[in-house]
Amino acid sequence: MPNTDPKTAPQTDPETARKSIWPDVSAPVAPREDKFIEQLGRMRNDAYAWMKFVPETGTRTLENLPPRLRDHLQAERSYAQHMLEPLDAAADVFYRSMLGHALHSERAPAAALSGWAYTVEQSAGTGQKVFVRRHSDGRVQTLVDEAERAQGHAYYRATDHQHSPDDRYFAWAEDLIGNDRHRICVLDTQTGLSRVIVPEDAFGYGGLTFSPSSQNLFWIWRDAHSRPSRLYRSAVDAGSDAVLVHEEHDPALFMRVARTAADGFVALSLFGPDTSEVRLITAGDELAPARVLRPRERGIRYEVNEWDGGLIALTNADGATDRQI
Repeated sequence: MPNTDPKTAPQTDPETARKSIWPDVSAPVAPREDKFIEQLGRMRNDAYAWMKFVPETGTRTLENLPPRLRDHLQAERSYAQHMLEPLDAAADVFYRSMLGHALHSERAPAAALSGWAYTVEQSAGTGQKVFVRRHSDGRVQTLVDEAERAQGHAYYRATDHQHSPDDRYFAWAEDLIGNDRHRICVLDTQTGLSRVIVPEDAFGYGGLTFSPSSQNLFWIWRDAHSRPSRLYRSAVDAGSDAVLVHEEHDPALFMRVARTAADGFVALSLFGPDTSEVRLITAGDELAPARVLRPRERGIRYEVNEWDGGLIALTNADGATDRQI
């Protein structure tokens, strides 16, 4: 009979058990180098300042990093891959279990008059989404299969999927690196062809919208520090250069762009902890400059939308504790 008494059973040394599971790989060590910085009357030592790198233009990639930093990151990546390798089988089990709990379909509201209903479905076995639309006459059209678009990329994430008001175009922003600096793609549902409207550095969360005419796409650009700071306009079906609509110089303000509820305006919302400002572009005059609805004022926040043929604002003006209309 085997010895099952924990008091007399042979004990395994924890260090021996650890070595039997994990590979014997040494972790890379980032060297500390003194760099003293004086801020607010105090001196601090940023010993890892040598790892900071912000390119003058474009995005950071392994290819454009300084050689020393690139070599260290590649060593970190190799170490992580070796150390996590024993968990590959368990990770696959957990991944497939999570897929089993995922929703297979999620309905989005149908367009008001077009007859199209837009649907988001789960791609079998991948966890990626498939964007499909169905017409009341029975037609079905696949718009974006994220599993297909992810092929050949180590990382893929898409956001801000939306159709144009006339239902001809379908746009989305996709990140191929993992740094939240997106490119923007547009599918022409009539021809079945998709193309990249914005190749890089776009903001992907509330960062793009079709114009009411469906002929233009308004989108937000991120600067070298990843701050959304410019609004551009690009023609959907032309190869012309993007046109700058607004540049925000206050680093404390965030920005978001969207059409208003009745498609009467494109609204650029600028907002921070204690202030906001909305700039409107009117349907039918999409090439005109954005007009300030109410100039920013410290302590006043407001949001704008359309209702009953006019504009309606939700604001904390006049001391409204929980906002007022």
